[in-house]
Amino acid sequence: MCVILGPVLCFQNMHRMCLMVQGHKEEVTHVAFSRDSLWVATCSTDCTARLWSVQSSQLQGFFMADSSLTHCVFAGPPQQQDTLLVSGDNGSIHFLQL
Repeated sequence: MCVILGPVLCFQNMHRMCLMVQGHKEEVTHVAFSRDSLWVATCSTDCTARLWSVQSSQLQGFFMADSSLTHCVFAGPPQQQDTLLVSGDNGSIHFLQL
């Protein structure tokens, strides 16, 4: 479950762990969890994608694009997932090595 409280997001997984993150300046358009549940990625109309640690709720990195970002997904072989794919509303696709 994801609850958006203005610029604050609260995620709750099946283990009832809650993760609150704050950083986007505009609407969050998509959220993706890594398969191992260690990372969560968010993308936004503020033209940024952000990577968060589930354990610490801390921002681990961000990417800035030239258009609003609409979707994000972790990719790569199981147990590795070292790439984050992010798409923009202008049709762009960004491959981000983690």
